[in-house]
Amino acid sequence: LSGPRPTVALVGPSAASQTRGLHKPSGVALLHSGDILISDTGHNQLRALGTDGEMTSFAGSGRKGHRDGPALQSEFNSPRGLFVCADGSVLVADCGNHCVRSVSVRDGRCVVRTVAGLPGVAGHRDGALGEALLRSPTQLIAASDDARIVYIADTGNHTIRCLTSSTLSTVAGAPGVCGFRDGELDASQFSGPSGLAIEPDGRLLVCDTRNNCVRRVCFATRT
Repeated sequence: LSGPRPTVALVGPSAASQTRGLHKPSGVALLHSGDILISDTGHNQLRALGTDGEMTSFAGSGRKGHRDGPALQSEFNSPRGLFVCADGSVLVADCGNHCVRSVSVRDGRCVVRTVAGLPGVAGHRDGALGEALLRSPTQLIAASDDARIVYIADTGNHTIRCLTSSTLSTVAGAPGVCGFRDGELDASQFSGPSGLAIEPDGRLLVCDTRNNCVRRVCFATRT
């Protein structure tokens, strides 16, 4: 066979590097700049690996907590899934804070804000973003580049949620019910859903972690 051989290689600082390494990273995404964005979950930060191989802090002070504001002064609690929107902003599943956060540039500054969920309050409630509740969200993905609709793996609630510019709703699974059931969306059951992907026709693939399977959610047919 001709051409380069398939390989696996370390991305980021090695154990011998003077740069602080990662601790339990659990999310990765590609920024428009070409830099690799990493959820450094154990350090409660987002880190960026530049094309030059340098690792820098992107958001989060490294202190465990919840604080919105300037990116490097903000605080996260076990950030997990990442999604980079078409405008360059980043959505973050802030698992330990039971929130969805956003990192974006405003007036020339990189700023973190809470998009959905009440910081530190775990629960399940649909409705307006300022009132809705999540429980340990781990992953999110937008249905399109403009991120008008974002699906969230609400792992602790065993549900799939839908985030819009004004509301958060449950689209599949029974809140608080850990189980397995196919069928109509409002009768379905999941057990700790995590990874998400969207197929070209808009159907959602879900890693149903504790059920040891991958599920397909078909919104057009409601089955």
